[in-house]
Amino acid sequence: MRKMSLTVRASIVLTLAQLLYGGNLVAGKIMAQKINPLVLAALRGWIGILVLSFIIFRQIRKEPMPEWRDMGLLALVGSMGITLGYLTYLIGLQNSTAINAAIICATLPTVTNALLIIGWKMKPTLLEIIGLGISFLGLIVIFTQGSLTDLREFKFSYGELVLIGNVLVSALFSIFGQKAMKRFSPIVVTFFASFWGALFLTPVGLWNISSVNWHISWSGWLLIFYMGGIITGCANLLFLYGVSLIGSGRAAIFSNMSPVFGILLSGVILGERLAWYDCIGFMLVMTGIICSILKNNLRPLGNSEVKFDHLVNHVK
Repeated sequence: MRKMSLTVRASIVLTLAQLLYGGNLVAGKIMAQKINPLVLAALRGWIGILVLSFIIFRQIRKEPMPEWRDMGLLALVGSMGITLGYLTYLIGLQNSTAINAAIICATLPTVTNALLIIGWKMKPTLLEIIGLGISFLGLIVIFTQGSLTDLREFKFSYGELVLIGNVLVSALFSIFGQKAMKRFSPIVVTFFASFWGALFLTPVGLWNISSVNWHISWSGWLLIFYMGGIITGCANLLFLYGVSLIGSGRAAIFSNMSPVFGILLSGVILGERLAWYDCIGFMLVMTGIICSILKNNLRPLGNSEVKFDHLVNHVK
């Protein structure tokens, strides 16, 4: 029962995180033409820190705190997941087509597990490999709109190379985040990683701040708050907690749900039409995820499960 409840809990938390990430895609579409993306990246980083600090203020004081010798690892996690993650994604999208970007980002679970196999000697099961393949196939169906023509026309350029870098740093974010959570709770890791990530983004944001038109509507500020407070703060906390439960390899496959949720939310919020290939792709993605998490000997890292429960009770 404990093993099953652990899998279910991780699935719920990671699914919720990817739903929030999917909403970020919609918010990004709306705000892309209204504010400099580099300034937006820095702004959302600091908003995330403020919101996260407010939520976990009481709980984090009860946690074992890192010393200066631990800050290197936490800064590495923040630079991978926030600083380089944001910058490579924005630069890549500016120099690539949407279809190429989607296909490259869909390789994140495979890249994560490949790094674990090469660098950390992880041995995936046959069911995990099958699940990765099915889930990736589902995203290909969605991104190519059920036609192989777009896939045959895929070409590498500067933008695609940058997006490959984005996939690499995103994979390292979850792997190094898992390593950090062997010593500290997801709350502590998320807070300090967000701090360092936002700090490293600040010079870039300040350099481009003069190009920003600050006449933003209240609805625009709400979207910025969502991208900063909800995504940078809460969604990253949920994702790292899921990683602490089932490991970065299995948690990575849930990232395939983010673009699917983005497409579904675009249909609901932006009125974009959903097609047959969206439904088929969604079912394939979900089938692949279910296959990948159907494995025994799941165990949490440390006692982060109990610590997160304290946070949930405090928020309530």
